[in-house]
Amino acid sequence: DEQELIDKPNQEGITIDVPMLFIGQTGDWVCRTDLMEDARKQGLLKGGCEDKVVDAGHWVLYEKPDEIAEVILEWLGRKFAGKS
Repeated sequence: DEQELIDKPNQEGITIDVPMLFIGQTGDWVCRTDLMEDARKQGLLKGGCEDKVVDAGHWVLYEKPDEIAEVILEWLGRKFAGKS
């Protein structure tokens, strides 16, 4: 049960310090964007987390590979353009 991990203090100080893109799907009850709220509230996403919801099911990479590729490319372009 993930609730035990959520309720446990982050004693190790582990955080995600890079920008993160979380792609959720309208027809997926497992990989939901709202499940990132606990991590946000605890300050674990230091690099920020952007959510994108796509109209698809759990197997979105098989259902809409081109749309997902566009979402990722657009996000990478905004977050990392001109950085080397």
